[in-house]
Amino acid sequence: MNRVVNVLVSKGVICHALAPVSLKELGTRKKVVCYLGVALDSRYVCVWKREGKGRLLSAEARLFEELVVRLEKLKNHRIFIKILLTHTPVCQKAEAWMAQCGWRVWRVPV
Repeated sequence: MNRVVNVLVSKGVICHALAPVSLKELGTRKKVVCYLGVALDSRYVCVWKREGKGRLLSAEARLFEELVVRLEKLKNHRIFIKILLTHTPVCQKAEAWMAQCGWRVWRVPV
């Protein structure tokens, strides 16, 4: 979690609190880690850390958006900042779609 916080601070996103979210609550078995926090401007931040060997495709990008919707229903809060941290390449269509939906995709070694 320390690396995730360091990446967020280096990109200019500072959170009051950042807590991990159990993926069992969201009903998924993906190999990702989710953190939910509150930024300094009182907006909710959702950070997804993806570790995989393959490229991120459009189907997986849509799954991330679906998981954010589930998380919003679970926590009864709207998430304004959605961040995906990955070290693998991202498909151009997936990256364009995620940018259109308000995602920030950062390729960093985490």
